[in-house]
Amino acid sequence: MRARGFLLSVLVALAALLPQGGLAGQSAPRPGSLLSERTAGVAGLILVVSLLGDQGLRGEILEHRTDATGAAARVGNAFGDPRYVLPALGAGFLAGRLAGSPRLSRAALHAGEAAIVAGGIATALKLALGRRRPSGDGDADEFRPFSGWNSFPSGHTAVAFAVATAIADETPDMWSDAALYGIAGLTGVARLNDDRHWISDVFAGALVGPPQRAMVGALPRLAHRWPGRHHCFDRILRMLPLSQPASSSAPSRAYLVHHPFSRRRRTK
Repeated sequence: MRARGFLLSVLVALAALLPQGGLAGQSAPRPGSLLSERTAGVAGLILVVSLLGDQGLRGEILEHRTDATGAAARVGNAFGDPRYVLPALGAGFLAGRLAGSPRLSRAALHAGEAAIVAGGIATALKLALGRRRPSGDGDADEFRPFSGWNSFPSGHTAVAFAVATAIADETPDMWSDAALYGIAGLTGVARLNDDRHWISDVFAGALVGPPQRAMVGALPRLAHRWPGRHHCFDRILRMLPLSQPASSSAPSRAYLVHHPFSRRRRTK
């Protein structure tokens, strides 16, 4: 399967995620949808552009590697590696229980759930799509489903963004969210620096994130306790002044953000 066929598949999949009723005036996911209309549109555009530019961007990234980027990559790789992340979250859960901190133990538990599920989804997609890794003489256009190739999407990035989203759900302000997603973004940069993934692999891994409401039917317990009510990219977009949702007279069950980095509150 070449890149053109894959691009068509991506566009069809994104269209299926959109609720009925078009793009105008919607800024939050409706029940039963995985992404809001705005998020799906922005994510789809970036993913398509990154797929088209994978080969050229890889050369630019490799040309500018330094000792500093290598050191940063080691930190980023650790944040997305389940071998380090899950034991650390387990320790955080136990520390929260011993210290009598429900928020700490809850955040660690939710982050662990998110990491496991997001990692599993990424692995399934890797096997099904079978994209060749860039290392060596890899070609960005090469896809062989179920061949053992496993570049798309980036599992490390999927885990990192899932963990960041889960922990961000337990923090009271947008500053901490920005820091968490910044660290998760460093994981994606690390995978590019180490020539383990194409840039579209990394973006798709970040897009996997916590699947949330898509899990409701199959995993009711996880869906009930799932961290966050919005996809992580919805959260990131709401940090920007240009993406603040329009005011509404009806109360919402979603997060209300009155300023890009103001405190959040839930409405009943």
